[in-house]
Amino acid sequence: MIYEITNYGNQNSNPAFHRFENAIREKGLSFNASSIIKLTGKELSNDINEAIFKAIQVCMNSGIPVEEHFMKYYISDEDNHTVSHDWKLSKFAYTLVLLNKAPDHPFVSQMQTQMIREFLERH
Repeated sequence: MIYEITNYGNQNSNPAFHRFENAIREKGLSFNASSIIKLTGKELSNDINEAIFKAIQVCMNSGIPVEEHFMKYYISDEDNHTVSHDWKLSKFAYTLVLLNKAPDHPFVSQMQTQMIREFLERH
């Protein structure tokens, strides 16, 4: 299901609309970058951050609205007095991040190989 919201005015003047728009957008972001880390067995590192930024660049270069697929959020750990971050991702962004991740994990390299094979079979 695709939602389109049209704002006829200044968003800053209507914070309720802005919150509603963000809630609709967040609904499509059902994956987390941290789940990729769990899948590949690596901690949040430069590797996953690099894959996320490459995926964002792909979207930007392709005219795909980044805010519809990526949302950075922060997690507070009051016991350790630390703040960390994670990313909410759409299914599209989740797959794109996996494709841009280093192929040192069998799942990632198998996915990359399978997608290339399917592409070559169709073309």
